[in-house]
Amino acid sequence: VIDDVMGETVKTATADAVLGIYRKRGELEAHLKTSGRDIDELDLLIKFDKPTGTCQLVGNANEQLSQLERAILRLLRDDGAQGTNELAETLEEDPAKISKTMTDLSSKDLVFQSTDETDRRKKPWQLTARGIEIL
Repeated sequence: VIDDVMGETVKTATADAVLGIYRKRGELEAHLKTSGRDIDELDLLIKFDKPTGTCQLVGNANEQLSQLERAILRLLRDDGAQGTNELAETLEEDPAKISKTMTDLSSKDLVFQSTDETDRRKKPWQLTARGIEIL
């Protein structure tokens, strides 16, 4: 959803479609977001190509995985179910960062939290069928 168009709301209320490009300073990848009356809301990942001076479509941003997300999925595939702290320790990352990443992966239906049969307080992460398929 594009909710930060500069100017007055009245000006944007008359637009049939709004496109926005969002990029962090210094990064080559950006999000191209669309919203409008006659178009689907999209969040596309684009990458700036310096030699040609153009942007290339990478794909749907919701389907693209970060390096950390891929590392987590591979680790769960290779080593089986693990808790957030175990993943953070193995990957040498902050547990809070891993926790947020696991929530993101769960919302993409790539992982789910199971219950440890020997200790019901533990809730290790496992791959979903879609998570296995994506690797």
